[in-house]
Amino acid sequence: MTMVEPEEHDRQRGAGRILTLLSGIGALVAVAAMLVFVLRMDESVATGTDVLPAAKLTVGLQDERLPTAPVGELPARLDRLKVSGATVTRVDVLWAQIAPSKPAKPDDPADSAYQWGRTDAIIDGLRDRDISVIVSFSQTPGWSNGNKTPEWIGSTDDYGAFVRAFATRYSGTDHGAVAIYEPWSEPNNAAMLMPQWAGAGSAATPVSPAAYAKLFERARTEIAAASPSAAVAGLALADIEVSTAGVGGVGVADFVRALAGSAPSMTLVSQHLSPVEAPTAATTRIPSVAAIAKYVDLIDTVAPNAAVLVTAVGYTTPPGGMSEASQAGSIATTMASLAADPRVRLAVWYSMQDTLERPSGLVRIDGSEKPAWKAFLDTPKTYRSGQTP
Repeated sequence: MTMVEPEEHDRQRGAGRILTLLSGIGALVAVAAMLVFVLRMDESVATGTDVLPAAKLTVGLQDERLPTAPVGELPARLDRLKVSGATVTRVDVLWAQIAPSKPAKPDDPADSAYQWGRTDAIIDGLRDRDISVIVSFSQTPGWSNGNKTPEWIGSTDDYGAFVRAFATRYSGTDHGAVAIYEPWSEPNNAAMLMPQWAGAGSAATPVSPAAYAKLFERARTEIAAASPSAAVAGLALADIEVSTAGVGGVGVADFVRALAGSAPSMTLVSQHLSPVEAPTAATTRIPSVAAIAKYVDLIDTVAPNAAVLVTAVGYTTPPGGMSEASQAGSIATTMASLAADPRVRLAVWYSMQDTLERPSGLVRIDGSEKPAWKAFLDTPKTYRSGQTP
């Protein structure tokens, strides 16, 4: 599914204007001119796909509750996403939820162990509403990781077979198509992937980067075979600035440095941001909205010229966050700040609705609208790359 660019000078209108201007010229000349125009409109930055409009920052929105809300509520939630004006969303896919028991044929989506009902409703529903899908995997089932908790990594073969089954089902043949995959959500976060470290104290070394690299390579292989039109975005790191050796997650810079020299080839890189400072604040913190250029420089050490997708960004409100009015005012500023760096191609607001753990939604827990809801509706859903706030 290709994202739609909702601007006046889109491909169809532009091509039509060319044909009008060239109506008195021979047909071959007109066709040649139209092809040149379309090819120029399709130029992309290091993506290898036409998923994102060329030379633009696309603005999306995620509904964090899609993996857990009652299935009967999903149509209404998807309708609200549509009303927001977003043309792209990110969906968390929980492997343990889809495969609670081990499939006999794990690479076959028709295996009876797979429970696809929720995922079908989400991905097919988004297709029907013309919203493109980014999928982010997490949660290993106990049958694959020795009955540990879901953050513990399991068998790479089990994971690869699941990815093959998933990408086959959602390749666009019988169900909606996934546009972009994040092979694992926040692999530097101890709450999302374990183990993070080998050893203890100052002698500890990060092991999650190497473990993630194996997951990424396996996922890319399986996705390329099952759904070759889909793109794969690397990293999808949590917004962790500083590591504490042997404890908790690995900081973004430390994770990237640990990959240096052995990183898999990546043309797309995604990053999650949980800003604590206002988008206009002067900061050198990596990662952050204000210092996005420094983050891009860091990424170039392992993925030169990769396009950057900010697949989760949002400011929390009370308790513990900024005022609801300040949150509303931060949306357009944040998107424009990210658009100012031409390497950043996507920014997905996280999330549509508050949770107790993270009140960064555009609507409150009870569903009532914050000022941020109208602010998001009024925010352009595409910005020119390099556009300054």
